[in-house]
Amino acid sequence: MIDDLKKRVEAQGMNWDNYLSSLQRSEEQLKDEMKPQAARNITLGLALGQIVKQEKLKIENDKLAAATALEWLRSQATGEPMREMKVEEHNHDHDSPGHKH
Repeated sequence: MIDDLKKRVEAQGMNWDNYLSSLQRSEEQLKDEMKPQAARNITLGLALGQIVKQEKLKIENDKLAAATALEWLRSQATGEPMREMKVEEHNHDHDSPGHKH
């Protein structure tokens, strides 16, 4: 989680140390604060995997399944609603030149 946050902060053009200073936190303090959410994400991910296994659900498109699982975890972590996932966004292998239908 901390690595993802670092990437997002740096992608916005902010220095990581300056970001930590603005929060008045050390990296260790931030990690400690994120541990409960990280544990919750792991628990939810394991529960989701168990539901898929128990219900014998099969998802045909692995990329879509992975993207949907990540989006679900993101929504759980942030409290924001899930964004709609579209098959065409994650099915590029079948749309590549030279692929015959």
